Amino acid sequence: MALEKIAVFGASIAVLGGSTRAGEVLIPTFTDETSTRLIADPSVGEADISEKDYGLGDFDNDGDVDVISARRIALKINTGQPLSNTLFMNESGVLTDRTADFAPALLEPLRSRDVAIADFNGDGWLDALIVHGPSTLPTLLVNLRAKDRAWLGFQKRPDLLPVGFTVDAWNVSTGDITGDGFDDVFVGVRVGDDRLLVNLGNDKGGVWLGFADESSRLGANANTTAVRSSVIVDINGDGDMDLIEGMTCCDGIVRLIANDGAGNLDGVPQNILTGQAYNFALGDLDGDGNLDILGVRNALDQIRVSTGPQGDGVGWGPTIDLPGSNGFGSIVQVADLNHDGTDDFLVCDLDQEFPENCTRRLNIYFNSGVEPYLVEGYPSPVAWTPNGTSDVAMIDLDGDGDLDMLIGWCDGQSIFMQDGSPEPPPCDVDGDNVMGITDFLLVLANWGKCPDCAADLDGDGVVGILDFLLVLANWGPCP
Repeated sequence: MALEKIAVFGASIAVLGGSTRAGEVLIPTFTDETSTRLIADPSVGEADISEKDYGLGDFDNDGDVDVISARRIALKINTGQPLSNTLFMNESGVLTDRTADFAPALLEPLRSRDVAIADFNGDGWLDALIVHGPSTLPTLLVNLRAKDRAWLGFQKRPDLLPVGFTVDAWNVSTGDITGDGFDDVFVGVRVGDDRLLVNLGNDKGGVWLGFADESSRLGANANTTAVRSSVIVDINGDGDMDLIEGMTCCDGIVRLIANDGAGNLDGVPQNILTGQAYNFALGDLDGDGNLDILGVRNALDQIRVSTGPQGDGVGWGPTIDLPGSNGFGSIVQVADLNHDGTDDFLVCDLDQEFPENCTRRLNIYFNSGVEPYLVEGYPSPVAWTPNGTSDVAMIDLDGDGDLDMLIGWCDGQSIFMQDGSPEPPPCDVDGDNVMGITDFLLVLANWGKCPDCAADLDGDGVVGILDFLLVLANWGPCP
C-alpha cells in the first residue's frame, strides 16, 4: 500500500479503529489518471487553465458525486473574456462533460466566481446557484428530476430570483437562516453591500415560490468591503444557523455573526481571526465535536480551536501559526483525505484578489488530533500539489472508499486517484479492546525488539519509548 508515515513527536497519530490518537500521521500517494477519468473538450477539460470554483453534488441521484465548474478570468480583470461553465457528470468513475445535454444554460459566457449546491425547493433533488461579476444576475438552475428513471437535467429559472438582483458577487453560501426548512442564500459582494436571499418555500399547491431579497436582515453587517469566503452553520449550538465570513474590511477579518433566532444577522460580530485573514474553513481538529477554524492569511496561516459555545458566540483557544503555509492563499477545503477519521485541510494558493500568480502551490495538511494538530503532508512538491491551484474537489471516483482529487490549476485540470488508505492497526496489544496492564507488560517484555509486532504500536519496527507512551496516553477502553 502506497503510504508514508510521518512521525511528529508530541503531535502525531496512529490510526486505530476509525479514530485517532498520539503516534504517527499516515500520508497517502496519488496517481494521475486525468486522461481516462476526465472526458471533455480540452478547453474545458485537461487543458482548462481558467480559475475555477467547484460545486459538488449527486445531481441525478445515482449515488455518485457530480461537479459544476464555475470558471472565470482572474477576478481583477472584470473586462476580460467571459467564460462558459461546465457540468461534469460522474459516469462509472469518469467525469464527463454533459453541459450541452443537461445544463445548456451554463454555456452562456459569464465571469463566474462561485457556486452553491442545495435542494432549494425541497423535492429531494439538488439545485445550483452560480454567482458572477461584475454586475450580473446569478444563474439559478432548478433540477428537473427524472422521468422513467432518466434524469432530465437542469432548467434555468431567473423568474424565481428577485427582479433587478444584479450583483458583483464574490462568494455564495447557503443554509436555512430563517428556520423554515428551506435553504436561504448569502451573497458576499465584491463591490457594494452584501446580500441575503430568503427562500420563500412552497405554496399550498407545493409549487416553489423562489427567493426574495431580504438583505435588510444583515443590517450594518452588510458593509464588509467584499467577502472572500463564507459559511452558514450553527456554530454556537443554539439551533439557529449563523454566518461566518472572511471579509476584506479592516485589514482582513474572519468573524462570526450569530443568528438572533428570528433569521436576522444584524448583531455585533465576534472576530475570530484578524491581520490579513481572508479565507477560512471549519473542521474538528481535536475530536471534541466542536468546529475549529483554519484561517488563510497573507502571512502565516493560523488555526484556532473552539472551546465550545459561549453566549451567542464561541470560545476560542489561542491562535496557532501553521508552519509551511506560504501566504496569499485562497479557497480551503476540508475532508478526511487519508481515511483516518479526522478532518484534513487543503489550502489552495491562487489568490482571488490579484492577477494570476502561479509561483505558489497547493498545501495539504493532515490532522494529527493533538496540538499543534496539522502536519504538512508533502513538504516537497509532488505532482498532486501543483502550482497555482484555484480549487480542489475531493470525490471517491472509483468507489474504493478513498477520496480522489479533481484539481484546477494554472496549467490545466487534473484528476489524481488515491493509491490507498491506511490500514487501521489494532487499538491495543493483547486484543481485548482495552489498553491496560497486560498491554503495558507486553510492551516491557518485548522492549528493544519486535517478535510480536502487536507491541510495536508506533510501527517503527522496534518496541521502545514511543510505544510505552502510547500505552499511557490511550489507557482504557478502545475508541
